[in-house]
Parts: sequence; C-alpha cells; structure tokens
Amino acid sequence: MLAAGCACDARTNVRGADLGFPAYLFRPDPEERTSKILIAMGQPAVGATLPLTSASVESAARPVEAKAPTVRSAIEPSQDASTEGKPRRASASPPKAQRRVYLLLALACLANCWPAANLSADESLNLNTANFAIYSHDGGTVVGRSHYGVEHFAGGAVVLGDNSYADGERDVERDTVEFPSPAQMPVLVRFEHSFFSADGSPKLIGWADLKSGKASCMSYTAGRAKTLAATLDFPPDTYAGATLLIALEYSLRRRLRTPIRMEAFDCAPGPKVVALEATVSSKQHHWLYYSGDLVQVEVDLNHGWLNLLFEPLLPKRHLWFDPHNDWHYVGGLIQRYFYGGPQVLLVRANHRTTESGD
Repeated sequence: MLAAGCACDARTNVRGADLGFPAYLFRPDPEERTSKILIAMGQPAVGATLPLTSASVESAARPVEAKAPTVRSAIEPSQDASTEGKPRRASASPPKAQRRVYLLLALACLANCWPAANLSADESLNLNTANFAIYSHDGGTVVGRSHYGVEHFAGGAVVLGDNSYADGERDVERDTVEFPSPAQMPVLVRFEHSFFSADGSPKLIGWADLKSGKASCMSYTAGRAKTLAATLDFPPDTYAGATLLIALEYSLRRRLRTPIRMEAFDCAPGPKVVALEATVSSKQHHWLYYSGDLVQVEVDLNHGWLNLLFEPLLPKRHLWFDPHNDWHYVGGLIQRYFYGGPQVLLVRANHRTTESGD
C-alpha cells in the first residue's frame, strides 16, 4: 500500500488514507464534508468526491508555520484474513513508478499548501488602516475623503471610520470586534454609525449591540429625533458597515469556494438583519480606478422571493479586491447612508504605487 500526506495545517489539508495502490491525492472540504480527488494514478477518478468522517479532517484552527510543506509516505504490504500466517510479498510496484508518484504528490502538496503557509496565524493583523477617495456615483468627481483606522485591545479591536464630504456633511463609524482565537475570523460585537449635516447637527444614527440583541435607528428632522428600536436575534456571522469586509477578505484569503454567505445589520429604516450572498468572479479584471489585476465580488441579498421586498434596502453591490496585496478591499459603489439615497464610489489609495503603508 502506498499512502502520502502533506504536512500543512490549513483548510485544504491533505492527509494519508488507506487507499492502496494506485495512489490518490485528495483534498478534504470540512465545510461540505466531502473530499475532492485531485490525482488518481491508474484510473480515471479525477473530480470524484468522497464523504468525510470526523477523523478525516484535522482542525483548521491550528497555527500555520510558514515553511515549505513536506511529504510523509509509507509503504506497507496490504493484508487481510485470507493472508494471515502467509509470508508477505514485497510491493510489485517498480521503484521508478513509485518515484513518479512521490514527485506528483510532492508537487500537489506544494500547490495546496503554499497559499496556507503564507496566511497570517493572527487574524487581528489583517485589520489595517486604509484611506479612500469618495467619488460621485458616476466616478467623475471627487466628493469627499475617507479614513479608517484600527485601535487594538486585548482580545479585540475597534474599527474607526471618518468620512468627510465637500458639501460639509460628515459621518463617523465605530465598530468593536472580538477575536475568538488568533486564527479565527473576528466577530462583530457592537456597531455604531452616525451621520451629521453640514451644520454639525445629527442626521441619522444607527447602532446595535450584538451581544444583548438591542438595536436602534434614529433619524432627525428639524432637530427632532424619530427612534425605531428593536431586540434582534443576531447570528454569529452578522456584520455591519465596514466590518462586512471582514468576512469577505477572510474567505478570499483562504480561497473558500463561493458563494460566501453572511448576515448584515442595517437601518431600513428600522433595525433589520438580512442575509447576504457574495459571488467571487473566477477571473481577474482591470478597474479604471486602481492599477493591476483585481478580483470582483458581487454581493446580493439571499432571501429568495423576498428579494423583491428588500432589494431597495440593500441593493446589489460590486466590490473590488486586490489579490496581490493580501486581498484588501480597494473600492466599489456603496450607499452613502444606511439605505436608499445616493450612492458614492469608494476608491482606495493605491498601496502599490502611492502609499508607503496601509
């Protein structure tokens, strides 16, 4: 029997199995609990799937060491009850054929493990400062500037956003996230986004405490506030505002298959949680506002026929990400306010050409 496993600890772990000869290389998918056969030496099994048992997949949360993957192998004669007590026969596979199999497995391990080896073992390091230009909906005029910063604390971080417009309006965002473990995706625990008129008076305020479930949306007319409050059941994959990018960038860095699903909080006009689905383009594209090859992600509502009801609240969005800069978000059309109203185009200052560090 010939079996081999790759020594990398990632979602695309490859592990040995008692498959016999010819050799197989398979990649477990813990999300779907199936295993894709990548290489099958000796029979046309490429593209087949195998069900996974709980023992087939190792934890994906173990720290990843940034070192080249290795191949572990074992050659053992197979035996069953009919061969008990009989002399074992040596493997009938010629050494040259075995060397070919080892080479193929080693190359496949490199292909599967190399992206994982370069992933940060600490997700908090992926929250970073970013500066954006805010363009009009048609992209023809710069109408404002945006800055997002991060303040870290033990076990979490605060994402701070400040958006200023040429017409004097301003909005500030403050999101608190926590890290269940260094390698896990951060979770949103509190969201607050406040919008101000040109004279500094409040225009819209939305906030949510995802631990208590309490949420509120306030709008102001002639200085008088109208408040819509609710207690919601927030799923653990709920995000809002700028933190919606956390789930997308996390999935893109790990090359998880689409669609990427999450929940979103918004004021529409009262507190609402809606399901989102993101589809990643299989090809890289050029975008007029940012140099280099980028990947486009289309984000849409995931409510079946209810899309007809919620479409005006969270319309379809096309977002752009840079695969050459740790899959950072580089821009796209967004709603200027919580819902409805005008759209604006965000364009990140190009880290690769104009910034010394984001």
